[in-house]
Amino acid sequence: MQDLKIQKIDVFQVDLPYSGGVYLLSGGREYRSFDATIVRVTTNTGIEGWGESTPFGATYIASHALGTRAGIAEIAPSLLGRDPRQVDRINDAMDFALIGHNHAKTALDVACWDILGKSVGLPVCELLGGGTGKPLPMISSIYAGDPEEMRRRTADHRARGYLGHSVKIGALDSEGG
Repeated sequence: MQDLKIQKIDVFQVDLPYSGGVYLLSGGREYRSFDATIVRVTTNTGIEGWGESTPFGATYIASHALGTRAGIAEIAPSLLGRDPRQVDRINDAMDFALIGHNHAKTALDVACWDILGKSVGLPVCELLGGGTGKPLPMISSIYAGDPEEMRRRTADHRARGYLGHSVKIGALDSEGG
């Protein structure tokens, strides 16, 4: 087996536009795009692995894009020189370097799996047991709005095959909720 070591970790910020135009939250908060973090892990042999993490947003959950990138910056030095194909050891090294911060670790973990797959000539899905040919069940997210519009969006999502729906209702206390 070829000697493979992580030589470089690059981090990129990308704004991913929300496909629905505007995603509305209580308090007048809205998202038109999501702040994504993309990582490229490069090995000494030139094999590159790519990973991504896109937390929902700093005004919604504690895990946010700036925190993701800060976490990656904290973890990255401990991964240099390690074999990215040893994903369990990579995860141990990430846990030792930084407690929690799974959004940061996700991007690096996926990039290492990508390298592993490329190094053996298999797609990552095959490394994880192979495809089943069955679609994965998914839920949709219905943002807050007028009840009739929310019903229409829920029906539209149901018609598109979503099996469940996370419906945003109510208002903040400051909005009279």
